[in-house]
Amino acid sequence: MTDERTMIISTHHVQDVEKLIEQVIILDNSKVLLQASTMDICRKLYFANGVNQVNLEQALYVNPAIQGYNAVLLNLDKEESVLNLETLFNGVLSNPEKINEVFTI
Repeated sequence: MTDERTMIISTHHVQDVEKLIEQVIILDNSKVLLQASTMDICRKLYFANGVNQVNLEQALYVNPAIQGYNAVLLNLDKEESVLNLETLFNGVLSNPEKINEVFTI
């Protein structure tokens, strides 16, 4: 891959491509809801995966999972986290304004 080439991957198995991609574009009915680099996403958002408790006031999105909760939070402490595309996708679709606000600042 070079900067002059783009590969579009459309899949329901996002965990298979999370480590391969550099840019994320989330579309809904031809409308771009989010467009950002994975580096920028992880710098601005913290992904809590399989946690037992989530502060609902701080969470941008929370989804119950078998092992606890998956959540998207503002990365206020600049912690490293592993990008969870499925949680990001669901969070953007459920509340696009709230998450997009983070990237337009």
